[in-house]
Amino acid sequence: GGKVKDEANIDVWQNKNAANQKFKFTKVNGSNSSSQTTGNKTIEDGVYKISTSLDNNYVLDLADAKVENKSNIQLYKSNNSAAQKWQVTYIKDGYYKITIASNNNYALNVYGGKKENGTNVQLYKYKVDPSVHWIIKDVGGGYYNIISKSNNLALEIHGGKVKDEANIDVWQNKNAANQKFKFTKVN
Repeated sequence: GGKVKDEANIDVWQNKNAANQKFKFTKVNGSNSSSQTTGNKTIEDGVYKISTSLDNNYVLDLADAKVENKSNIQLYKSNNSAAQKWQVTYIKDGYYKITIASNNNYALNVYGGKKENGTNVQLYKYKVDPSVHWIIKDVGGGYYNIISKSNNLALEIHGGKVKDEANIDVWQNKNAANQKFKFTKVN
């Protein structure tokens, strides 16, 4: 009917190019869209230990050194074992794969590619998939956020407690200390 009022009905009609058939689309900034963080090549390919900014003596560790699907990733005091050496390889478009150095066929993976805070990070056989691709974002001071392509969530130490076997998961990026990591090349 062309009447502008609250609760006016919307329907379809033969196109007459009338004023009541014309609409304007306005982009809304800050909406709850899934804006993806973009990345750049920030570190060189190589084998690294990846330590937390909370205590550089604690690093990402493959639980029980089991190189198999669904093996848990945890925090553990640095001991220079194979379970703590990670091959970081730049893929393209700002993304990296992070594999266990002893077997580059297994990579850090967001469980099921889920998009919820608290989703576990595990080891899984590498395949081209967003759940195993990461942005390594320089946040200054020699530290980086590690952000999943699958959900735009940041790798973190669950609960921020530095201790052996503390779990690693992903959470909304707050640039918090438990989400900052240092990459140190190893031989």
